[in-house]
Amino acid sequence: MQDVVAVIPTYQPDDRLAERVDAILAQGAAVIVVDDGSPAGHGPALDERDGLVVLGDEQNRGIAAALNRGVREALRRGASHILTLDQDSLIRPGYLERALEVYRTAPADARVGMVVPDLVDGRRDVRTRTLGGLRVVEEAIQSGAVISAACVREAGLFDERLVIDAVDTEFCLRIRTRGYLIAVADGTDLEHELGSVVPFRPFGLSLTRHGHPAVYQYHQPFRHYYVARNSVDLAFRYGRHYPRWTLRLLRREALLLATTVSAGPQRWRHFVAGTVGLWHGAARRRGPMPSALRAYLIGGERPRSVPGGH
Repeated sequence: MQDVVAVIPTYQPDDRLAERVDAILAQGAAVIVVDDGSPAGHGPALDERDGLVVLGDEQNRGIAAALNRGVREALRRGASHILTLDQDSLIRPGYLERALEVYRTAPADARVGMVVPDLVDGRRDVRTRTLGGLRVVEEAIQSGAVISAACVREAGLFDERLVIDAVDTEFCLRIRTRGYLIAVADGTDLEHELGSVVPFRPFGLSLTRHGHPAVYQYHQPFRHYYVARNSVDLAFRYGRHYPRWTLRLLRREALLLATTVSAGPQRWRHFVAGTVGLWHGAARRRGPMPSALRAYLIGGERPRSVPGGH
């Protein structure tokens, strides 16, 4: 399966990275790790392995740039399919074989450009529909995606102007406008860490759910800026093609802003991140956020996670 090459962007990865790399190598694929400017001493600690290449960058350029560097190298090495994976994701045995089986058994007139996992940590978070015998989705996270090289060559690489957040969504929308399908590999389950969760306390009021403190998935304020800005950017780009999806996207963004401003840590920073992000999105501003804004948004203390919150 050496025509499959995995690309893993990293930034200060944890000590399970080697386990995740070995899980891919064990399934016959090569692996390209692209470190996105981790501080000295905090990059990927990986011994030499057959089939593994580690690339580094002195500057943190965002996940889109790191993915693209790895994808270019995979294409240069003759990959027919590219597995993109977050540094905190683990594929289980048989994952790649099932994903490639979707390509092999798809109807002749089905242009499958991307195959994604059926479940993420045992959950199915996106709606599927059946088309020509395939289960397909509108969008999916890039972690665990097996993308055909032909699709990348025709539709292009990930959009580096987005930097982080919505990078995978934009890619999904773009390949769909070019007639490609995003298919599901039945029975696959991706182990994927969701990140921090914090108590949901609207205006300081403690709430419970099923006898436990109510929580929600939390992103730092600087991430919230990119979520807000890029959501509006995608609405402008793809609203005409996918109006219902666009309405759902904007509804999600409104809910996120309301939640983080009313119920979470660093509320004022989230208000600034969300409102400036919306403004910059409407103004079609792309690329890294202004340095002064970044300095302000990362100035807050990181909130403590709630163990077992998801």
